[in-house]
Amino acid sequence: MVLALARALIDHQERPLNAAEIDAVISQTLAREALAVEQARRAVWRRTIENNENFATSLTKRAAPRLSFIGT
Repeated sequence: MVLALARALIDHQERPLNAAEIDAVISQTLAREALAVEQARRAVWRRTIENNENFATSLTKRAAPRLSFIGT
């Protein structure tokens, strides 16, 4: 947050930022941070789902030879 405000102040050296501009910088920074957190959370969830599917598939493949005698 502080870095974003500092960057905005450096970019606007011709005049100080007004309250609305400062609020916009803060809002944009918070939105970017929230988006990054959400994307990371979704990536973890996606890997969890993939691992679950891989685990279920491996169980099915291992159990299939043992279950083949049931039909006979």
